[in-house]
Amino acid sequence: MNAAELIGPARPLCAALVPLCAANGCAQVDEPRAPATALKVPGATRVDLPDVLGKPVLVVTPELPHDALAEGEAASFEVEFTVDLRGRVSTSGVVSSTHPALDRYVLASHRDWLYAVATRADLCATRRFRARQRIEITRRDGKLSSALSVAEVLEVLQRVDRPKIDEGTAPRVPNYRRVMNDIVYPTAALRQRVEGRLALLVEFDADGRVSDAYPVNAAYDEWGFAHAAIAAARRLRMDPPPEERLIACLPVMFLIR
Repeated sequence: MNAAELIGPARPLCAALVPLCAANGCAQVDEPRAPATALKVPGATRVDLPDVLGKPVLVVTPELPHDALAEGEAASFEVEFTVDLRGRVSTSGVVSSTHPALDRYVLASHRDWLYAVATRADLCATRRFRARQRIEITRRDGKLSSALSVAEVLEVLQRVDRPKIDEGTAPRVPNYRRVMNDIVYPTAALRQRVEGRLALLVEFDADGRVSDAYPVNAAYDEWGFAHAAIAAARRLRMDPPPEERLIACLPVMFLIR
């Protein structure tokens, strides 16, 4: 069984949204996991992350004061922000709010969110953009819950197309095939017969070694695909090494055979 194979147009991995326990108890995000496209394939299920630019893939619920909202009370905020090429919030500000006293708490948590920066059709092209996010928070049964929507992308500020790591093409990675064949299929995914597709952005230093690797459009996955792919990607070596730091794209597909 080959644990993973390179594919051309890769798809991102389904990412779970991470709830945060605040000072007043565990907050709950109404959308605990990004809506997934579940595709039945022979003998398995394949799950892909939606490829909508501006989709939150990691959400942190604000830590509000205990008495910030009464039972059944709701607060609404609109945050305008910019996202870098890794999906991280780089600048942000509240443009409208029903509870201005809570704005700083909302901004503090929103700066730790991550967003989708690529599409399935072109997963190796990431975008830096300016967007607006609506966040609604309600206290129900003593707990906070957040209703989320896809951010409205106002302006694409930059698009960067990353070269794909492949056999016989630039950038040249001689141990690519061996590393890919050695990826261990995550036990939980194999047990549940789940297949996964994702892509990594891999940073090579000037000596040809990998200094960093991170998934596109995915902050976390419950099956361990991203962890397995990142662990393998760190063993890649570029030869000849680049003259300066280079970021390349590594599409990966986990298949059950």
